[in-house]
Amino acid sequence: SFGWIPNAIDPMRLPSSEGRDVFAKQSLNVNGKRSHIGDKLPRCDSLPSKPWLRKGAVYEFRMSSQSLKNKLDPDWWATPESWTPRLVLDPNTSSLYQKLCSLNTSTGQCDFKSTVVLDEDIQCDGTCNARRALWDGIAGPCECSIDVPRTIRLDHSPTSAPVWYEYVQEPCVQLTFPESGSMNAVKEIGAYGYGNKAMCADSRLPVAGTVCCDANGLNPRSICIFRGERSTYSTAEERCAAYGTGWQTCAWDTVPISWDCGTDTAYGQGDYSDDSSTGMRFSWTSEPCSMGVQVSQDGKVAMIHAVGAVEVKERVAVDTGTYVGVFWNGSFPTASTNCGGGPSCQVHGSTCVCSNVIVDTVQVFTQVPTIDDIFEEL
Repeated sequence: SFGWIPNAIDPMRLPSSEGRDVFAKQSLNVNGKRSHIGDKLPRCDSLPSKPWLRKGAVYEFRMSSQSLKNKLDPDWWATPESWTPRLVLDPNTSSLYQKLCSLNTSTGQCDFKSTVVLDEDIQCDGTCNARRALWDGIAGPCECSIDVPRTIRLDHSPTSAPVWYEYVQEPCVQLTFPESGSMNAVKEIGAYGYGNKAMCADSRLPVAGTVCCDANGLNPRSICIFRGERSTYSTAEERCAAYGTGWQTCAWDTVPISWDCGTDTAYGQGDYSDDSSTGMRFSWTSEPCSMGVQVSQDGKVAMIHAVGAVEVKERVAVDTGTYVGVFWNGSFPTASTNCGGGPSCQVHGSTCVCSNVIVDTVQVFTQVPTIDDIFEEL
């Protein structure tokens, strides 16, 4: 549970961006048109590869803190620093280092800005393979081998402590229902029966850790380049293939928790429990998954995920999901009408549970709109 700090102005406290409801929200009608919050933002899966190296990418100075601002990164991820490097830039070869350092030619020292916005696209620096332990053969620089950084370390002086910058991702929207062929399952990493529940995720987004199995689908283990690192599913596949002959992503049942990759609890806290400071919980699995909806009597829907025979997280399970408002083109299935009578929707109490929702992208423009066309839509 989240801690509470008395506030005489507004007693409601949202402790972090990770504590917010992630489901779709309707916005106010504008000029009689229905919409959702975020409709005019780009889709996260449409952002260019490595957006953190593109013109306009934003970095905020974090000084001596390697934890993300307004995120629920466990404190133990940052200690001891010698064990837990995030992305470390090479001062001699990294273009990103040069941008963040902003060298003062008079003093020969970095002139760190509170906010840095890249004024041009820059190239990544260096490749390396993800490993099981951070000291097990990982040698920087590794910029070209990651999908997205969290915080970035600059070793700017042999006599001064390193400083940190945080990459601030461009606002974008994630689809509640990704298109067909763009989903894989992610599973919780737990120990001794705690966790190991699953749900679906957009395989195009860097949202989960990497777990690999040997050629026989056995000996699952987490690998990473830095603690708390997330990757896309395709990156996870590439990393497993590079880890060793025959290694691959797999439908793992349980996997040892990893201090190095951040799936462990704080040292000395023991196994996972409700009050332990847990790290990164979800990693990719090759289990197939599908999405459906549970439709209430008033037309609201709750997202339902199915991952083979694996138990799914309560937030996307039947009867325990979160209902949100949607726009229906006409009527919606109800229990009183036998949920439409089709094979994909079944009566469940007073609701309808519909499986295998399939989403295809609809083309909006046949040509690039003119400025007048755009203003008419504002």
